[in-house]
Amino acid sequence: GVKTLDADGRHATDPASESWLVFSGHFFSGHLSPATLLSRLTDRGLACLADVDGSFAFAWFDGARRRLSLVRDRVGAEPLFYAQTGAGVLFASRIRDLRATGLLPTGISAQGLAEFLTYCYVPSDVTLDKDVHQVPAGGVVVVGPDGRIIERSRWRTLSFAGPYLTDERAIVEQFRSMLEATVVRRIGTHRPGVFLSGGMDSSSILTFLRRHESGPIHSYSY
Repeated sequence: GVKTLDADGRHATDPASESWLVFSGHFFSGHLSPATLLSRLTDRGLACLADVDGSFAFAWFDGARRRLSLVRDRVGAEPLFYAQTGAGVLFASRIRDLRATGLLPTGISAQGLAEFLTYCYVPSDVTLDKDVHQVPAGGVVVVGPDGRIIERSRWRTLSFAGPYLTDERAIVEQFRSMLEATVVRRIGTHRPGVFLSGGMDSSSILTFLRRHESGPIHSYSY
């Protein structure tokens, strides 16, 4: 089903500092929980995310600074949308939940429509809905005590700084190693399943999965 920020077991609070966190997504590193993440954020701020491996989106209220931070993972795997209103900022993992409040104007975003017709998706932080924005991949949107957005920035920026591999065989081996490690991280404790599209990508994922999973593997295609 569609993940939402208000799902059971996806929140944590710290009564001492009046801080709280609501979370959507999955952690791939260890047994990290929303409560542990909240504690790390309180101690180190967003710098702690350098050690967090997963696909996630969360809203973190820093009780000491009275600030709300809307944060999205490195590649934007988990959705997170927001809108500035007269009363403050609305946020949700689905645009229809924002619309359901009745607090937003109706209409289509001209910029969002232009980007969609040009690129077949919306690459910027706008959406097809008027006045509704998306937190960019690796991005953070900060809301101040008065309910107004005071900062839009990135906690993670993709870098192409060297050094680069130049030997083709070494490039192939590193790619295979990284892809296999990525598959292994996502096996988890649940029964794995693979969507087979018929191409090289999904077939490679299934090959690596079989190396590390001895039980049944459910596959799906159409």
